[in-house]
Amino acid sequence: MNQTEIIRLNNRFVSHAARSLYIFEIRPSADVSLAYRADYNRMRQALTVLGRDGHPVYAPTPSDITACIEELAGIGMLLPAGDSVREHEDYHGLTFVLPLAREAAMVSDAEELEQVYRMHENWTPSDGFRASARMAMLIDVSYSREELAEFRAYWSARGDTRLTSARWDQKFVSYLKRRHSISSDQVPVYRERIGFQRR
Repeated sequence: MNQTEIIRLNNRFVSHAARSLYIFEIRPSADVSLAYRADYNRMRQALTVLGRDGHPVYAPTPSDITACIEELAGIGMLLPAGDSVREHEDYHGLTFVLPLAREAAMVSDAEELEQVYRMHENWTPSDGFRASARMAMLIDVSYSREELAEFRAYWSARGDTRLTSARWDQKFVSYLKRRHSISSDQVPVYRERIGFQRR
């Protein structure tokens, strides 16, 4: 699963049953095109909880499964495939696409086509840096010249590392998260929300 799927499933209003259905049945059973054909028997098996004696403590009904599917569709995790026809009152046999998984797969494919390179002394974060920072929950996206120089120096010394721009941005975000968590225990530094620190 990708980060976007995890964030969406971490919504506290999503039931444990719907999360479990997606994590343990739908996502792993999706085909290479990231489509899933609803199979209520497999879904029931994925959600059934057995007691120590081997008997079911919880076994979902078809209406429970239908509710989980509707919940997942409601938060954008599932979308009925355009050419799929609903044959039953419930969703058994209907094909769904996993839009968040597909979106991440397309980004991943695009990154594979993107050129990789070593860190260099003129490197700066790309236009996608802020998006990477938001995904990683980095609230303060400002950084100093010293922080940027230290990051460049560290990775330039490790000349064997070759990454895409997006991957370098992610490394820089991780570095800033560590730095900001350390400096939060020290004397406060006034930072602008965007750009370099002003002294």
